Amino acid sequence: MKRIGFLAIVLSFWVYVSAAASDQPSVSKKYADMSMENRVSAVKPDGVLLRADQLVKLDENFPGFGSSQAGFDRAVTHLHPALGDAANDTLIRGYQNHEGLPEGYIWWNGSDDNGATWELCCAWDLYGATYPSVGYSGTNSRFYGTFVCPPTFQAGGAFFLLVFPDPFVVGGWYGWFAPWNVYGFHGAKMVHLALDNSLESWNWGFQSVIASRTSTGSNLYDAPHIFYQINSAGDTWLSYVSSIDSCKTTKACIDHVSLLTYAVYDRYVHSDDQYELVVRQDHFDDWDAPTEILHKSFTDPDSHIRYPAVAANDNHIIIAASVYNDSDPADFDIVCWITNDGDLNNFSAAIPIAATADEENYSDIEYVSGETYVVTYVKNGALFATRTENSGQTWSVPEQVSDPAETVVAEYRCSDLGDGGQAVIYQYTSAKSGDIEVNTKRLNLLDTDGDGIYFFADNCPTIPNTAQDDNDSDGFGNACDNCPDFANVGQEDDDNDSVGDDCDNCPAHYNPAQTDTDGDDIGDVCDDCDSFFENDFDRDGILNADDPDDDDDTIADIDDNCPLVANFDQTDSNSDGRGDACDYLCGDPNADGSINIIDIIFMVSAGFKCGPFPVVYESMDANGDGDFNILDTVWMVNHKFKGGPAPICQP
Repeated sequence: MKRIGFLAIVLSFWVYVSAAASDQPSVSKKYADMSMENRVSAVKPDGVLLRADQLVKLDENFPGFGSSQAGFDRAVTHLHPALGDAANDTLIRGYQNHEGLPEGYIWWNGSDDNGATWELCCAWDLYGATYPSVGYSGTNSRFYGTFVCPPTFQAGGAFFLLVFPDPFVVGGWYGWFAPWNVYGFHGAKMVHLALDNSLESWNWGFQSVIASRTSTGSNLYDAPHIFYQINSAGDTWLSYVSSIDSCKTTKACIDHVSLLTYAVYDRYVHSDDQYELVVRQDHFDDWDAPTEILHKSFTDPDSHIRYPAVAANDNHIIIAASVYNDSDPADFDIVCWITNDGDLNNFSAAIPIAATADEENYSDIEYVSGETYVVTYVKNGALFATRTENSGQTWSVPEQVSDPAETVVAEYRCSDLGDGGQAVIYQYTSAKSGDIEVNTKRLNLLDTDGDGIYFFADNCPTIPNTAQDDNDSDGFGNACDNCPDFANVGQEDDDNDSVGDDCDNCPAHYNPAQTDTDGDDIGDVCDDCDSFFENDFDRDGILNADDPDDDDDTIADIDDNCPLVANFDQTDSNSDGRGDACDYLCGDPNADGSINIIDIIFMVSAGFKCGPFPVVYESMDANGDGDFNILDTVWMVNHKFKGGPAPICQP
């Protein structure tokens, strides 16, 4: 019975310690601890071949509308903007609708001054198109674009390639479409374009498309497709995996070093009532090579992955997405998964990019250079940007991109990063206007704090710090580092007191003042015992190391035969150099003259549960190592119940 009692005491001690340590996990720990299911498989996709047709009816001036378009509202409504950046001051943008004209067309404009001004031209006369996507070809000022096919054209089963050899020479624009409805494809829902110019001149890249198919032996519902050109004659290939359906959104990229392609989707799994991440990996230089598919989901079916975006370079892949739990469906966070070897099996645990109590949603990501990537997202009606310089392991302090007077209209594809991540376009409305407009910002010219250091270089983007001092070299300047003298690249702060966990004397309790009366590096708000017997025996506010008379008996410690027990008379009956007041029996902290289970209980209580202080502290040092800890209680248990050696406190 005695052994059971002791084990119960030790168990209660560890429960107490664990509860204190896990009062509230940090965001990083929260996501690191959220287990995930990952299934990677090699597949041979199905596919069909089709010759593309030329898309005509490019209207530069958009003259007279037919009766079918009459009656539509004419307003400033710019939706789902897409941005291409040639990195030579030339940009192109696409967006749904246009000022003063009927809604339902995709408009394309060029800029030759990095987005300061735009040409107000032009659109293909194809009513009902949505969600444009555009990118730089990598050559001169040549861009490619696409959009989601309207349901009234080829039953929504055509895929498009728009070619802009020069955004300012409209006569040179042309387009193609592949009418896949002849094979039963229909109802396109989403499309995204990924480009690379390293192979044949006609081999522009690929498109990731979500569409359906109804045909003999093949019924697909909102399934992921890959669309690409296979020769200079204009033959195209549509590749799909028939076992995957119910996808909602998609984005895609090509790793220009490895030439691996990535298409990402958020898929609703009906059987689990859960959104999962699907990643498709192919070989841009060999489409016949094995395709790999990753299904990634939280093991908690109430946790979901939405709106993924992907960027990759030299096998460093980052997938950013919104995640939420059914317990709080309005609290979206932005997280990422990373791998540095191009292997879909090796993605990390979820790494938070933006995860506060507010809703962060609708992220986009672009590769910049080296190991630098940039992510944008929407929070509280504003667009924010953050960057990583180590391929997604850590992220900078977010910086607001949109103007204070602008309210970003938050929805999927409400913003788009241009090629290279230097510029971003977004849709917004002003406080007193119902109009939705678009704005373009250069991130490399963003300097919110006005200290002359721009977004990609500023280690404190929201606090002026021209000197950029960073004592601990963790990438966060002293001005905004929550542990300026302790390297903590994650900037974890469990209790949200602006003091990082790595230097917080009570990391699970809000205590911005960091008050620590007894100097034991445990803040007063979580120091239940004040640890006076370790650092300030007489509780006079002077730490033992600086206190010449720790027991306040007017006899200096250096001359006191009981420096921690007041004994004015200094009586030492046995002349052993230790005063009678502090003579002790080793292993007898309650000083009752015998060693028994009560002493073990006393030791646990005094050392770990803030119980009564022993008459002589040294009496608890059962293993004679000069300190008291859990090993001394183990020593006592071995001695009393297993025949172990007797206590050997230091003299």
